[in-house]
Amino acid sequence: MEWAGGSVTEESFISYWVGKPYRVRGNDESGIDCWALVVRYYRDVLGVELDDTYDDNIARGFEHEIQSGVWDSCEKKDAGVVFMAFDHSGEPRHVGIVVGGGDLILHSRKTRVQCDRMGVMRAHRLEFYRHVDNRHTTKEDSHTT
Repeated sequence: MEWAGGSVTEESFISYWVGKPYRVRGNDESGIDCWALVVRYYRDVLGVELDDTYDDNIARGFEHEIQSGVWDSCEKKDAGVVFMAFDHSGEPRHVGIVVGGGDLILHSRKTRVQCDRMGVMRAHRLEFYRHVDNRHTTKEDSHTT
């Protein structure tokens, strides 16, 4: 489904994508990977265009994005904050979006898009980032026009 940038509520976005299949390099309803889900959330819910190109390793691609200076480290409380999950050896493994006022994460992992409690990632070290174009967005004002 194609929406005009920034025209979708977080709730509608979650409802639409949850349960859709996971597919490496996927970017549509037939399958979507974790970075493509972040790109679509930013475009459809927040009205912010992100670079949707990345290298062979999606999490490493986001790590490169962080180093580009367009992402700031932040707390996890606001809509649109992206998390990066690191494994026990410190390697980046996964990205997703903080939703639901900071209690939930939306991510595409293993078999499908899921909306889970933050605790599902407890085996990973998490870091949180906000895109510079989303610095002042909060859950309440992310849906206004």
